[in-house]
Amino acid sequence: MKQKSFLTKILAVLLAAAFFAACPAHIVALATGNSQSDEYAGMTAEEKQAAIEQKIKELDSKLSSLGKESKETEEYINALDEKISYLKKQLEYSENKIDSSKKKINDLQQQYKDNEAQIAELTTDVANLEVKNAQLEQTFSQSLTLYYQRIRAIYVSNCNAFNLP
Repeated sequence: MKQKSFLTKILAVLLAAAFFAACPAHIVALATGNSQSDEYAGMTAEEKQAAIEQKIKELDSKLSSLGKESKETEEYINALDEKISYLKKQLEYSENKIDSSKKKINDLQQQYKDNEAQIAELTTDVANLEVKNAQLEQTFSQSLTLYYQRIRAIYVSNCNAFNLP
């Protein structure tokens, strides 16, 4: 309702401006009582009346064309309003998309930090396990050497027990 009232006011102002812009100065002078126009000089009252009626008809046709243009203008304004609403929706969608992207970026950065910490922890664990493995290999090597010595001692002692060469 506000928009219709607003458009009506705009239409009235446009039509008034068109009327004064299209209206020659001599018609305005006649309407105000000032008859200093050269166009009507030497005309009879009937001729003046006919000329004025002709100008009024021309203005009516201009007003009707302006009325059509105002309808087109109203459609244009409605189309612009609709476009603006769609642009607002697009802006809102883009802002939501930006917000979700920022949230994803923050989540991925946190995951990256967590993964870096986990990598550092695993690297430390691997280094400790390598040290432990080296110690266990050394212990195993020593145990294996001792085992070989015992087996050999048993073999030698069994061979002497049976007097085998």
